[in-house]
This record gives sequence, structure tokens and C-alpha cells, in this order.
Amino acid sequence: MQVLWADPDPDYLSRIANYVRSTPRFNKLNIRYISELEQMSQHLQTGLRTDITLVCSTWISDLEFELKASTQCLIAIADSETELYKEGLSFVNKYQSVDDLFSKVYTLYAGALGDRSLFKDNANREQDTRIISVFSATGGCGKTTVAMNLAHLLSERQENVLYLSLESIPSTTAWLHGSEEAGFSQVLYYLRQEDAALEQQLKACIQKDEYTGVSFIAPHHSVREMQHMESADVRKLIAALQQLNQFSYIVMDLESCYHNRILESMAMSDAVLWLVLDDLHSTRKAKLWLTEANLNQPQQLERIRQAARFYTNKYTGAFRASEDQEDVLISGLLPYIPQWKNVRNREQQLSNRIFNDNLKQVVDVISGRSAV
Repeated sequence: MQVLWADPDPDYLSRIANYVRSTPRFNKLNIRYISELEQMSQHLQTGLRTDITLVCSTWISDLEFELKASTQCLIAIADSETELYKEGLSFVNKYQSVDDLFSKVYTLYAGALGDRSLFKDNANREQDTRIISVFSATGGCGKTTVAMNLAHLLSERQENVLYLSLESIPSTTAWLHGSEEAGFSQVLYYLRQEDAALEQQLKACIQKDEYTGVSFIAPHHSVREMQHMESADVRKLIAALQQLNQFSYIVMDLESCYHNRILESMAMSDAVLWLVLDDLHSTRKAKLWLTEANLNQPQQLERIRQAARFYTNKYTGAFRASEDQEDVLISGLLPYIPQWKNVRNREQQLSNRIFNDNLKQVVDVISGRSAV
């Protein structure tokens, strides 16, 4: 990836360059540093294009046209946000950790490759229900915690939300309270029956948790039932839920495995929040999952790639792993919450301000509501 970094402070650029050179995960970045405005002008005259250009905000006004023509993603480096909001430019704050800065740069770059929002406005779209899947290729990434906090956050925004677990051993009843009758087992049965019966059964099986305001279907009682669920079943289920016109969002909590029902769920999603941890194991398994999908279901994988954004969960403030992340481009960070090591009730995991503030940023980015 070709990156141009322009700032009149050579000491600042030197610190950035030293950190980047000493951090293996940045090895795929080819960064050119420029500290003089005249040198910047000369570079722009060459016509060479970059993937990302980061430039001091004070240089923008003189070179904005040339800068936008020379890069896929123009990002201003700013001391103050106010002026840049008025100009409508993408920006990052100059004084923050390099890891946090690059995380935000990657998010902006991912948005610049297409529409910033994963939820595309489509005049031909038949349904208003948006599908968000939460997935990880490895267990222990905090997937269900993120999915439930996401559903709760959307509910607090006065959205009608359905939480749907497609795990073999779901955690639904630990988070959402209602009748424990195995509603999803009945849904699986009616998926293979007449459509009219399925719609009626879905309405009968959907419950609402009073504390969170999130709707859900009580989980199945058989691992085998879920293992036998195939792509066609997923397509029929999602289509039926959308046709109810009852929900603004469906948050799907997907199992950390490679299975047809998981691939189809991801491929049908408007957005996929793919969680990884800051360790070699998590990133490598994500790459292996992508490789397997590319070999066996390349068309589904293409749809998944368009919808997916990778987020590092349980982030402690600095990256430690050195795994090459070329295929796993991190779009954002969700913090490690020490208090969650000893959780006594769901309220503890649904009311952490620091985590929810970070999750709100993720939701705003994927829905196109605000800049990073």
C-alpha cells in the first residue's frame, strides 16, 4: 500500500517513521514522508498516485484539488476538529498513539474504497430490515458480548431489534429472559414446511426482553438441529424475518466455525463485524478461514468481503502481535474491560460506558452516521 505522509514538523515525522519501521505489522506499507510544502508541490506534479495521503491541515487549502486527484483517500492531520468539520474533510487527530491513528486511517480508507456506509441506499431494495452479523474465526473473542451490546445499543436508539443466535450451543438465555420453550426448534421445523405456516410460527416464537428491549427467539435444545441447518434454510429464515416488517435491525450472533449456515448468514448480511484479538492465533485463523472460503465458495466470499470489517476486540492500548495483517485490515478497536473478568449479571456487561462509547463509533461508521 502506497502512503504519503506530509507534515511541516520533521521531528513528528521522524517519530512516526521510527515506530513504523520497528513494527512488523506495518511492513506492507510503503510510506513516503515530506516535511516541506515546496517538496509536496513537486511530488504532486509527478502525477504519482497513492492509496492514502495524510497531510497537515494547514496545507490543504493551497493543494486540495491536486491532493484529491492524486490519491484514493485524502486525510487531514489536525490539531483541532472544528475547522475540518466545516470543510467536510476526513481527518485524524495528530496527537494520539500511532496504533490508534492507523486504526482510524484504515477505517477511513475502507470507506473511501466504496460508499462509507455499509448500509447502501438502494431504491430497488425490497426490505427495510438491516442485517448485522457478528463473527470471529476463533472462540474467546467476545463475540456474543459484542453482539448483545450492539443489539442493546440499537434498542436504546429506539430501533426495533431482533437478536438471533446461530450458535450450536447458544448463550441467548444468559442475556435475554423470557419463555424457555425451544422456539427456534419449531422455527427450524417450519422452515421446511409451507411459507404461511413459517410466518405464523415466527410471530408466535418471537419474544421481547423487558430489560434490554431486544426481541429474540428462544434457542433450540439440540446441537444436531443446528448442525443440519443449511444455506437454503438460512436464506428462507432471513427472508421470512424481513417480510414481517417488524424489525429495523437483525443482529446475528454467528458461531466461530466454518459451516454453510455461517457463510450464508454472512453473505446475506448488510454488515459483518469480524472480531479478532491482538494475537497471532486469531489473525492466522481468520486468514485460514478466508482461504478455505475462497477455495470452496468464492462467490459467497466476495459478498462477505464487501460487508465485512475487522475489529480488534479486548484492545489493551498497544498492539503486541507482529502477524502480517494484509488480508485482515483492522477498521477499529474495542477496549479490554478488566471488570468483565468476574461478571455476576448481564447488567454489568451491558452498561460499561467506555465499551459502549467505542461500540457507538463502530455503529456510526458502518451506518455512515458520522466521521471517524
